[in-house]
Amino acid sequence: MKELKEYVKALEDRPLTFEDEDLFVDREIELKKMAELDYYFEGKIIGVCGQRGIGKTTLFNFSRFPGKNKLIIKIIDRENKLSIISNIIGEIITYSKTKGYNEIEKMGKKLFTKIHVSKKEAVGISYIIEYKQTKEEKISLFNFLKSFKKFMDLLSKKERLVIVLDEIDKQKVDEILLLVDAIKDAFVSNSITLFVALPYEFYENFISSKTSSTETHNLENVFSYMFLLEPFSDDDVKRIISRRFPLSLIEEEALNKIVEFADGNPRKAITTLKEAGIIAEGKIRLSDVKGVISRYIRTWIKSTKLTQNELNVFRLIEDGRVADITQGVSKKLRKSRSVVYKYLKKFEEAGLLNLEGKNAELSRMGRLVKEVI
Repeated sequence: MKELKEYVKALEDRPLTFEDEDLFVDREIELKKMAELDYYFEGKIIGVCGQRGIGKTTLFNFSRFPGKNKLIIKIIDRENKLSIISNIIGEIITYSKTKGYNEIEKMGKKLFTKIHVSKKEAVGISYIIEYKQTKEEKISLFNFLKSFKKFMDLLSKKERLVIVLDEIDKQKVDEILLLVDAIKDAFVSNSITLFVALPYEFYENFISSKTSSTETHNLENVFSYMFLLEPFSDDDVKRIISRRFPLSLIEEEALNKIVEFADGNPRKAITTLKEAGIIAEGKIRLSDVKGVISRYIRTWIKSTKLTQNELNVFRLIEDGRVADITQGVSKKLRKSRSVVYKYLKKFEEAGLLNLEGKNAELSRMGRLVKEVI
């Protein structure tokens, strides 16, 4: 039987492919949803949102679209938006070559050369990064995007296709929006459906734009639909771990603490498990896991910019009615209730506390923070 260190060494935080089907856990509903979205929004742009590590790439890898081929384009060179467009064209050239689409391959190579050789064209396309343009730059950009649309139209005539832009969610929100907005016309007028991996903020902004009279983002003019990939349940996170690691080598309390900290994110669960396993001897114990989580949380606390005085106040917070909490803390600190309530709002903004009407409840992170501070 393998020892602990061998299992820990084998742990990998990576997206799954069909070769790892035995490790795939509970995304059947989401897979069905992806196929439905392609059916109802064919030729449109769809955002797939979620926190990093939640499994967007794995979902893309396992997605099937009846009667269609799928092309996943991983954005590798993220130096600027021009390099991302170059990345997209390069992947389509490679795909066309394998399919024998000589005309598309030839047109793609011309576009690719135009990006890398023509200084004027490159300057024009730089509008995707910058907000200002000269008249010459506008003409240059317009001509390039018109050629790019012809390129995509020609591809759509060859076959019904789903294209996925993956790893693009590592860019800044505004940069992603500018890029997709620039290339959207090349997709919305043909049968190619475009799925784009997006950070969670896009979903929040898209939903808020439905209820707000003030348009802060151009999301609705770019994306036809936003699909939120929800976190896994605690039971599913345990199943994900159990398919990669023998539970006999970890204490139940230690496993539960990893699941609590992961909060539905399999990447957090696996990386925490691996780090705890590296320092463990023979078996992963609760103390090993707490040591790893404590280091993460102390670093995270610094990023919240909460002062030590505010953290001292947070120590006094428990679940209960807001009125009771403010009254109790007010007496202990000899501060007014309005001051204490401001503390509660700050803890909510930091993700430590959930305020629901008249009640307050510590978040998962809030409970973990209280164990550390």
